[in-house]
Amino acid sequence: GKTQHKRRVHGGELGDLFCVLMSFRVPAPTAPVPQQLLQSLVKFVGSRTRLTVLTGAGCSTESGIPDYRSPGGLWQYRRPMLLKDYMESTSNRQRYWARNMVGYLPFSAARPNRTHFALTQLQRSNRINFFLTQNVDRLHQASGSIDVVELHGNSHNLHCTSCHHGITRGEMQKQLEELNPAFVDIMKSEETFKRISAPDGDAELHGITDYSNFQVPDCEKCGGILKTNVIFFGENVAQDLVQLALSAVRGSDGLLVVGSSLQVWSGYRFARAAADANIPIALVSIGPNRADPIAELKVEGRCGEILTQVVNQLHPELVTGMLTDDGSSKYQSVSNTA
Repeated sequence: GKTQHKRRVHGGELGDLFCVLMSFRVPAPTAPVPQQLLQSLVKFVGSRTRLTVLTGAGCSTESGIPDYRSPGGLWQYRRPMLLKDYMESTSNRQRYWARNMVGYLPFSAARPNRTHFALTQLQRSNRINFFLTQNVDRLHQASGSIDVVELHGNSHNLHCTSCHHGITRGEMQKQLEELNPAFVDIMKSEETFKRISAPDGDAELHGITDYSNFQVPDCEKCGGILKTNVIFFGENVAQDLVQLALSAVRGSDGLLVVGSSLQVWSGYRFARAAADANIPIALVSIGPNRADPIAELKVEGRCGEILTQVVNQLHPELVTGMLTDDGSSKYQSVSNTA
């Protein structure tokens, strides 16, 4: 049966509801990975001590967070909001925050899964030298990984686009709920939430088309526009961050890409840089990957299943990525020795 997590995240009734609903969104099992491929991945990871790891949304689907491009992903239905659209239109911001307010609770209820714990173990055993993620959910950090470079920012903090004053996403949620009590009632509908969870804390609000009465808080310091620290589509990643990551890739002994199709340049550029420097690339993902022609190895399947087997073979003394009903980890920490 499916585990029903019991953690309370934001007021008992809603917290219990969303934690239960998250357990119904885990992707269906895929076909078993051929042992020859799995052993090739074990050898790839086990023979390296300076891996650069690049992760994408496929790492978090097993935590109940949808992605954009996989079968059934949100990209099939609509494009995410562009930065220009967000900044230039009050109505777009109303729609964005109405959806984000509703999607926040299931997003914030997500817990690390086996993928996150397996990568944490590889980092602690000194196989990962540089950890780069395209994800904005901070589940890698929640599983114990450190020094994770967030290529696309994170959803847990906001800033004013004028004075740069910062607040947490939780503080924003409190303001949104106080200003929009009607949407709090929407959030209590279990049937609604079985249909609407979307990537990055977004939500599909079926049947709602008018957001003109939705109130969006302004910056409390200057009245400016508040925006999450997520890098929107149409927004550039900071160049100093890109150069740091490119330098790390070029100094690594392998690039391991987990849960990313690398369809956008912001991620693919690192695979391209590795290939140009003759650094071997391994892919763990489902479906076509932009780096397929330049990868040395590709293993298709659910990231958690695959990486757990890799870690179990490299470190058979460990229990990796097991979660209790309350979401705490049974994962055993080891000292920083390979």
